[in-house]
Amino acid sequence: MINKDFFVTKKPTSVFLQEYIAYYYFHKCSDVETQKKYIFYPHYKNALSIYKNSTVFRESNEYHTKPDLSCDYYYAYGGVHKEFKRVTQQPPFFKIGIVFQPLGVNHFITKNLAELQKKKKDVSFNYFKTSMQPFLDDIYSLENITSKVDLLDTYFEEQYVGFEEMRLKKAVELLLNTDKKHTVKVLAEQLEMNRKTLLRLFQKHLCCSVKDYINVVQFRKALLSYQLAENKPLLTSLAYDTGYYDQSEFINHFKKITGFNPTKVLANIQKLGNEDTFWTLR
Repeated sequence: MINKDFFVTKKPTSVFLQEYIAYYYFHKCSDVETQKKYIFYPHYKNALSIYKNSTVFRESNEYHTKPDLSCDYYYAYGGVHKEFKRVTQQPPFFKIGIVFQPLGVNHFITKNLAELQKKKKDVSFNYFKTSMQPFLDDIYSLENITSKVDLLDTYFEEQYVGFEEMRLKKAVELLLNTDKKHTVKVLAEQLEMNRKTLLRLFQKHLCCSVKDYINVVQFRKALLSYQLAENKPLLTSLAYDTGYYDQSEFINHFKKITGFNPTKVLANIQKLGNEDTFWTLR
């Protein structure tokens, strides 16, 4: 039997999908006596979040969920953000997250991401709503996590359409596979591309600027490097190893993205599940 309060991560069983979907997570709480509060931080991997019988609304950089039996499923997609977001969840809730690899979601949509992420008052993302509902009815009715994963795999294999913007793929690959921090100018030169063209590609398919994406990549590399280190490095070493000019730049960058000094963030952040979900629980 599945516990009433849990957070579980699972990779797709499908080897084909693992190139596009990093992992799924299942997050459930039925303790109505308390709210679940946490802070999540910008990532170059982004998730489609699906709540059963809950709605989500936003106030500035605060996200709130509340039970709503009239809403079968609420779909939200988190893009590349410049800074942290606070979340307050009112139980009971049951949430499924599909965490995509960089550019992963683009392989399952027939429109540009920018068209689907047009600014609006709510945070809904309903592109998958019609096609996914029959699968969700079955997924949420199952207790076995492996069976849930198998159904999610089946759905996304059917939805795969591909993504052929090779210039953007190359740009993201360059940013993720180097220890040095790129500038927009250097990245454009390496790709032999006009800076304006590069910016249009990022805005069209990632809904962010090139500079913001570079900053998020560097932040996540530093965060992951620290979390995975058996012997935690000094901030000076961590800054140097992840491409910061010096410790001062590292501290200022962390403060801008997280709202706190890196010492406080790194001391209080927690890993949920077996993948790279790191939240600060409040």
